[in-house]
Amino acid sequence: MEAVAAAATIVQLVEVTGKALVSGYTFLSRVHQAPAEIRALLREVANLNALLDQVQSLATDTAVVLPRYNDEKDNLRNTLQTLEDLGVFADCSKLMQAVMSTLKACEQVEGHRMKNLGNKVLWPFKEKETRELMTQLDRLREALSAAVVVDSAKTLAELEKLANGIDSAVIQAL
Repeated sequence: MEAVAAAATIVQLVEVTGKALVSGYTFLSRVHQAPAEIRALLREVANLNALLDQVQSLATDTAVVLPRYNDEKDNLRNTLQTLEDLGVFADCSKLMQAVMSTLKACEQVEGHRMKNLGNKVLWPFKEKETRELMTQLDRLREALSAAVVVDSAKTLAELEKLANGIDSAVIQAL
């Protein structure tokens, strides 16, 4: 998978998580006494969204700021490819679909008292599913965090090499 395709996938995931957040917070604003698990789920989605935004920044910043350093672009490509190979992006997409369906299952429909009552009655059966979803989101977030840390460490090492090269050149020039 090319780094450009990975960046496009990340952009799409940032959009999907953003839509889930909008949907979730809209739900919270409309429903009196919304389940606490929904708030916790939305916190996990917000954390994931922020992390995906960081990964997106790494992808775009490296491509723009360091276009001539092929090894840096290769490192980024390797990091993104590893995430893709591990199925992190596919898992993220599936989890966001599950989050959206969980939110939809709780939604209150104006003018449909019986359906709304049914959603409230069925919610306890969704609690376990929601907790499992939060656990999966947490694992996914950990994998993305590790990738960001590794990529940042590689970037720092490259910058240190570059700084040492500049120091050597300055010392030789003097």
